[in-house]
Amino acid sequence: MTEETKINGIQSEIPIIEEPEKIAILEQPKEIAMIEEPKLKKWSLIEKDKKISLRKVLLAGLVVAIVSSAWGMLTCGWLFNWVYLLEPTQTWRNVNFQDPIFMSIYYVGIFILNFLFTWGFALLYHGIPGEKIEKGIWYGFLIWLVGILPGLFTTYMFINIAEIVIMYWIVNLLIERVIVGIIISLIYKPREIKQ
Repeated sequence: MTEETKINGIQSEIPIIEEPEKIAILEQPKEIAMIEEPKLKKWSLIEKDKKISLRKVLLAGLVVAIVSSAWGMLTCGWLFNWVYLLEPTQTWRNVNFQDPIFMSIYYVGIFILNFLFTWGFALLYHGIPGEKIEKGIWYGFLIWLVGILPGLFTTYMFINIAEIVIMYWIVNLLIERVIVGIIISLIYKPREIKQ
């Protein structure tokens, strides 16, 4: 489609572009090249063709809660329980691990926290670098780096706890978060949305 106009007494045809998403470049008279503008991809944590699988998040959260509890029993309850005997000892509560109410609250809390940890992995899945197990390693490390490490620094600064306990927690929780990150990465994959 063209529009006839007179410019300086010369009649010419000017092409009218009906598609606004395209740019016209005039190279020679009456020739037109159509170049499409690049489409900007909207950034999203969740890709359009992927959906969070609640079943896999719950499963991974449960498995990680069990592994995390077992890790705590193995390290804090057995291998390194001696760090809790270092002075000052007034910091610690007198906990009765035989109390079913205390243990119920503890395990429900552990499950909820690990469910949230897994849900975070699902939400950030496409933004975590790497593939498969690398995603789990990175996620565990990053959560330790931005969540656990600052919390332990604050604990050290404001609570009367032996320095060796803080150092033990720093190393222990780095290893534990990387392990559970790997477990989540082995269990959780986003669902494909059928179109």
